[in-house]
Amino acid sequence: MKDAHSLLGRSFMLKSTADKEPPFREHSGLRDFKINIQLRDEAPPKFLRTPDDQTGVQGGVASFICQATGDPRPKIVWNKKGKRVSNQRFEVIEFDDGSGSVLRIQPLRTPRDEAIYECVASNSVGETSATTRLTVLREHLLLYLLLSERVSLGSIYREHVSGEFRSNPETLSSVTVQRRKRSSALL
Repeated sequence: MKDAHSLLGRSFMLKSTADKEPPFREHSGLRDFKINIQLRDEAPPKFLRTPDDQTGVQGGVASFICQATGDPRPKIVWNKKGKRVSNQRFEVIEFDDGSGSVLRIQPLRTPRDEAIYECVASNSVGETSATTRLTVLREHLLLYLLLSERVSLGSIYREHVSGEFRSNPETLSSVTVQRRKRSSALL
């Protein structure tokens, strides 16, 4: 049991049993109070796992995972551009124990799915958030990457099966610039 000094400065929840019996009784002019007290340490949300940035292929799937702890257990909400996600292609799957959720987007569309997504964990004590970026490759850019042998079909297949398609953003930028130069040279 904690000593009185360690309880100072903490939040507590008091629960009365007044609905079952009167909270006090009269005894020769003095009142006796009977109160059940339940002490509970409360804690603001803290992330156990935050979502990672992802690059997906148009028509493919992206999944983001977010998990938090706290007391009371935090509620997790997903936002896109500051607004709660709500679309038939967006599915939020909650963990069985309620500690987190997965945001699944399928099929991926460009450019509307390319955005910063936010996982917000909140409870009565506080709130915290984590952001992640989704980049969606267009099919013609993917074909160019394959033809220029910058990526292999095997690596794309492995990454697609695992649900993650990752690329180096610097490579993608240089490929886009090279593609534009070659296109204008053909004209």
